[in-house]
Amino acid sequence: MEEITIKRNFNNLETIIIVSIILILGGFWFLFEPESFLHRYYRGIKFDNQIFIIALGFISISIGVIGIIGFFLIFFSKKPALILNEKGIINNSKIFKKEEIIYWEDIESIQMKSVETTVISHEKFIYIYYKKPEKLLENKNSIMKVFIKMNMKLNGASKFISLRALDGEPKFNYDLIRNAFKIATTTVSKNGLGLVFPSEKPL
Repeated sequence: MEEITIKRNFNNLETIIIVSIILILGGFWFLFEPESFLHRYYRGIKFDNQIFIIALGFISISIGVIGIIGFFLIFFSKKPALILNEKGIINNSKIFKKEEIIYWEDIESIQMKSVETTVISHEKFIYIYYKKPEKLLENKNSIMKVFIKMNMKLNGASKFISLRALDGEPKFNYDLIRNAFKIATTTVSKNGLGLVFPSEKPL
């Protein structure tokens, strides 16, 4: 099987840096002028505790800093988001997680699903179902096992990949991964089989 790479999506970098800066500035506002928010209501919640407002400031700044770190990690990353080869999917799409390989032989099925991320937006994910989900628990500590079990219970999938993190049209990337999976798990004829690409990549 010819190795295929899918690049990272850099289109969201502007949004990441803008939101991160807003969170940091807002966090400092909470820290240095908490009295400005005392006795105010937001969605039925009354802010009448100064310590709570200061805590929100620290949380806001922390999330903003993480966002800026993520921005630079994505911007300077030289690795593609995904690599498809004869072994499986080499996944580098997650910012704060080290490279992982998902072996074709472990996969039961692959699906694309749209998930509601906020009240007004949806995000498309590739859901990967394992033949033996318990394999994910091997060599994991007790805390990680709890998180993995919760994730599988909530999502039903063993692994998932955000299509927003990949460069290109989501349906095209999904078809590319599905075709690679089909080829890898199908008996190859004497003449060999190549990857079956979608007929045309959308502009």
